[in-house]
Amino acid sequence: MKKGQIILVPRAGLCNRMRAISAAASLAKDIESRLHVVWIQDSELFANFHELFDAPSSFSVSNFRKQHRMETNSDKKNQDWYIMQKQQEHTSLD
Repeated sequence: MKKGQIILVPRAGLCNRMRAISAAASLAKDIESRLHVVWIQDSELFANFHELFDAPSSFSVSNFRKQHRMETNSDKKNQDWYIMQKQQEHTSLD
């Protein structure tokens, strides 16, 4: 099979993210592909990947933090804006 890359953005709480990463890592190994995890720190899990786990050897991780802020437009209506801030990136694969 042609080697490619799987990009996973796990969501929700810690257990759901761990389950998704485990499944994606298994799939990547089976199809001889690279896995890259995009870890988003948000209201459901406000911790970056490297605060919870040691650096993985079998896949790479990018950490982002989701911030929420309120802004008011000229009509005085509130709009939600989400800002993604990239934190540190750990690449363990060549």
